[in-house]
Amino acid sequence: MNRPERATREDAAEILALYRAAAKAANQSGHSHWDEDYPNRETIRDDLENGYLYVWREDGRIAAAITYMHPYDLDGLGISWTPVERAVEACRFCLSPSQQGKGRAKAYFLGGMELLRAQGVEAMRYLCACENIAAYGIYTGLGHRQLEDTKLHGVAFHSFEALLQSGTAQTDGEDADEDLAGGAEDADEDFAGGAEDADANDAPRRPTARQLRAAGREALRGKWLRMALICLVLALLYNARLGVGDMAAGMRVSDGVPVAADAALPEEYDDFISAADGPQAEYCIDLSADLGPLTRAHTSVWARQSALISHVPDGPTASHLLEAWTGFFRAEPAFWLAGLALTLVSVLLIPALQIGQYETLHAAFSGKKPTLRQLFSRLRQWPRALWLGVCTAFLTGEWLIALWPLLASMRDLGLLSGGVMLALSIAMLALIFYNAVARLRYAMAPYLLWKEPRLRIFEALRLSRERM
Repeated sequence: MNRPERATREDAAEILALYRAAAKAANQSGHSHWDEDYPNRETIRDDLENGYLYVWREDGRIAAAITYMHPYDLDGLGISWTPVERAVEACRFCLSPSQQGKGRAKAYFLGGMELLRAQGVEAMRYLCACENIAAYGIYTGLGHRQLEDTKLHGVAFHSFEALLQSGTAQTDGEDADEDLAGGAEDADEDFAGGAEDADANDAPRRPTARQLRAAGREALRGKWLRMALICLVLALLYNARLGVGDMAAGMRVSDGVPVAADAALPEEYDDFISAADGPQAEYCIDLSADLGPLTRAHTSVWARQSALISHVPDGPTASHLLEAWTGFFRAEPAFWLAGLALTLVSVLLIPALQIGQYETLHAAFSGKKPTLRQLFSRLRQWPRALWLGVCTAFLTGEWLIALWPLLASMRDLGLLSGGVMLALSIAMLALIFYNAVARLRYAMAPYLLWKEPRLRIFEALRLSRERM
């Protein structure tokens, strides 16, 4: 029997060395796109913690490895998988170069299928890179169902499925030489989707919502304070941005003398009244801005005249508005410079911190203590994380929604007519509904980028859209 055994933490270093050696041998013949970055230590760690990683041993040393995991990452590829209750994805099948050319790959693969069959798994699904001719020869020789080809991360793949309980996964026993590293791989992905423990005879099952909630409560037991601190730091950094309040146009009396609403003389007397007569009316633009708990206000006077004059000056105009904001900046330079600097830091860091937040959650679910260091552990990814944030904002329409306060202020200042504002309001309501749906569709993208740092941004967005 060539059934594999579940790997342990003590096997991690040897498995990494196996990956590196097999990738080097296969890349020399152009049969694999594995490299020094994938699979990596994090990939092995996650597979071990989830109980997905299995190995075969020869003379006490690991000769081959494979991962059996939930097939979540294959569900959104448009492949016509057979609907079954229990299915797994076989990925990262790797054979030691010293064992290649001996027919061992086929024997090991069949032994793994026997293990899954004994566990009650109904279907095993896997991908094979189209460029890996050696692996393709093995899999087609097994008699497995070859389904639609697909493309992932710019790499073309064949898809295969073995129905373990129906007798269709039989093989003719033909041996084949192989040069295999990553022959049955998942295109640089490992989306476990859960952290459930499994006994040696238990195959992965899709967890229910109740099980996920229970797992979350158990993972955070004794760690609530740490997670609260991490969330507080993230919230403070997220809100360390300049916020612009409502802009309003108004009129005030400069000397503080109250003037009744009907105090102005009839319009025919306007020509006989000096601008300096009586109390002075100042026509103002009121501005405000906030930076966290700090708030600043500024009032810009754009016209003055006697309160006795019934004619109201035209305005404010766009030039008056620009002058008001310029005066606000000159009046509070320290506030604006500090606010702009903090806003820039927040905008640059928050996308990477959102990815780092998954590192803290992973630690909690793995029985470890979440730390602030984990929150900042993905800062090296900030350019790609920032680009993901920009693309998400564009695809969800958030950048348009952010313009609404400005449009509302322009309406209050009389710069937009009622008809134009009504049309914009209807369009904004439709955009808000679209934004709510689109944010859900792309919500998984940061997680995918955390799970697989080499994933292309648009690929992460596409996979999130398909899975959500």
